[in-house]
Amino acid sequence: LRHQDRLVAIEIELVGFEREYLSAKAELSKLMGLPPGVQFELDRKVNIKQTADLMNIEELEQCAMNNRPELSAQDVQEHIMADEVKAAFLQIFPNVTLFSGYDYDGDHFTLHNDWLSAGIKVAWNLLAIPQHIHNTESARDRVMLVRESRLQLSIGVLTQLRISHLRYLDALSQYDLSDDLKDVKHRLLDAGENQTEFGVILGDTILDYRIDALFADINTLRAYGEIQIALEQINNAMGLPLYYNNF
Repeated sequence: LRHQDRLVAIEIELVGFEREYLSAKAELSKLMGLPPGVQFELDRKVNIKQTADLMNIEELEQCAMNNRPELSAQDVQEHIMADEVKAAFLQIFPNVTLFSGYDYDGDHFTLHNDWLSAGIKVAWNLLAIPQHIHNTESARDRVMLVRESRLQLSIGVLTQLRISHLRYLDALSQYDLSDDLKDVKHRLLDAGENQTEFGVILGDTILDYRIDALFADINTLRAYGEIQIALEQINNAMGLPLYYNNF
């Protein structure tokens, strides 16, 4: 009854794994843009590395500040607003225009009756000065608004990056524990198989060892998947392409 209970529990877990696998595969097919019903096979080779090429948190934050497209758009908007301030300020000054022309005088007592003239005309629009001053102040207010918006967005980006980094550290710690447990389970399996050859333990016990080693492998792969998810969240927080940080 004890072994039967164990087998039923294992069967329930395997059904759960199969359901999770099919659901994840359907989601992957949707993300790849494949039509429904298209069959494809996954590469089952998993090259698990033991270390990750990850920068420290200060460098990650600087990278996020330099690469997030939202922040770059805010920078461009600030430059545009700054140019609007300059344009509104210059409109306060008078209009300066160049003129030139050909002049003629019919007086016979003049030495020269025709000549060319050129100069500069300066015109003040006094009625428009208050409006130009208002436009300048309004443009400056928009610059400050863009700066405040960028500051709020920067705080959000850094918060997202920090949370992703903490999740990565937690996933890495869980992976180390799962990997250690996997090694223990496999050593127990090796020891049990050696004892089985000498008749020390029975076949049902070695079956339990094999099942425990199998589930230890599954948990290690799960922990590895969580590391990959956390790394991609870090990449997304930094505004970098997929697989920038590899593990």
